[in-house]
Parts: sequence; C-alpha cells; structure tokens
Amino acid sequence: MPLFGKKTPKPQPPPAIPALEVPEIEPSFLRKNGITLLSIDERWTALFSGRTLPPSLLLLQNGMNDLLRRQATLRQEREQLEPGKRRAMQHIMKLTKEAFENGNEEAKAELKTSRDEIERINLRWSSLLEETEQVEKDLRDGNLAMLRETAAHVFRTMRTAQDRLPALTDAIREAEAALERLKVERDALALDWNTLSEPFSRLYGTEYVQSLETRFSTDILQSRMLPDYF
Repeated sequence: MPLFGKKTPKPQPPPAIPALEVPEIEPSFLRKNGITLLSIDERWTALFSGRTLPPSLLLLQNGMNDLLRRQATLRQEREQLEPGKRRAMQHIMKLTKEAFENGNEEAKAELKTSRDEIERINLRWSSLLEETEQVEKDLRDGNLAMLRETAAHVFRTMRTAQDRLPALTDAIREAEAALERLKVERDALALDWNTLSEPFSRLYGTEYVQSLETRFSTDILQSRMLPDYF
C-alpha cells in the first residue's frame, strides 16, 4: 500500500522503436547493382564502420552465413559424387562384352550393381541441384531482406534521434556544468602546504609555523599527496 496515501510512480517504459516501411526491392536490383553477397560487400560494410550491427541485421547476417555453409556442403557433395559415377560407368563399359557376348552371369550381376549405383547417384545429384537452387534463392532473398532492413534501420534511427538527441544534448550540457562545479570545488580544497609554508612563516613567524607543522603533520603529509589524485 502506498505510504501517506501517495501513489508510487510507475517506471517509464523504454521508448518504442517507430514502425517504418521502406520501398520494396526487386530481385533484378541485385544484378543491376552488382550485389552478390551483401554481408561482405564493402559498400555495405562501410555503412557500419565503427558501429555495432543492430540485432535485426545481425540475425539476417547469421542466416546468410548458415546458407553459405550449406551451399559449400552441397558443392562438396556434388564434387564427391562425380568420381563415383565415372568409376561405375567405366565398370559398365568394361563388363558389357563379358556379360552379353560371353554370357557371364557374374558380370551381369556386377553390371546391375553399377547401374543401380549410377541411378542412385543421379537421383542424389538431382536432389542436390534442387537444394542448391533453393539455397541460391534463399541467398538472393536474404540479400534483399538485408538491403531493406539496412535502409529501414538507418531511417528508423534517424526518426528516433529526432526525439532522443535533444534530450541527450541537454543531459551532456548538465553533466559538463556539474563537472565544472566539481573542478572548482576540488581546486578550492586542494591546498598545498609547500606553497603556503613560506607566506605563513612571514606572517606568523618561524616558531609558530613549526608548532603548526608539528600539530598538523598528518594533514600536511596528506596535502602533499593530493596532487596524485588529479
């Protein structure tokens, strides 16, 4: 229950990110502007030089990296299938005469095994091509999504800045003024006995100054250490 009948103020929510839609980008835009992979395009990376990628773009970039790894895996598997298919075809050519002209049943069985292997390889090759085409389409779509989100992020940030920057500027000015006040206070308190002892001696005399130095030796020692803090 609130004390003294006063309502406890509710914490202010963080400022909402303004919704913003940018114009659509057609796939032909990529070819027209020579964009193959946006995340390594120096024109794109220059936009974020010295800046941290926002979460929305980092998520898209990670997705693109996953697609690139999958693309490399598919390419490697295709390359590994080719030698096996060549060996199976060479085996068929080698055994055809023995199987059909000489009626060698063992050769016929080996021919069937080689043909089955070629069929398996062809089916897998076709599947790999389909998946490769899908990955290439996903990469293209990823490039387009990154382009749109990059433009949206920039103008979303600009729109947010219209409200936030004046408040930040005022806060910085207040902090600078507070810092100046602290410096004045510091300089007023930072008395150095080495500087004051001579005029003290002229005013109070050596004997009285020596009694002061004896009584306040700890304070004098600490005053000599103070410049180390600045």
